[in-house]
Amino acid sequence: MVIGNHHQRGGAIYFLFVAIALFGAVSWAMLQSSRTSTGIINGETDKAAATAAADCANAAALAE
Repeated sequence: MVIGNHHQRGGAIYFLFVAIALFGAVSWAMLQSSRTSTGIINGETDKAAATAAADCANAAALAE
């Protein structure tokens, strides 16, 4: 006669739910991080384009 076998059946289901929740939390965190990184990269690209335009204007002014 085995006592306590009923407790082992639900353990796997709870473990599965916890694993899915943790996977969702990590996925959400990674997506948020990539969105922030994309915004930073776009901002730096805009700064580089503005600097390049200013450098061209300065080079044209010095060539005159």
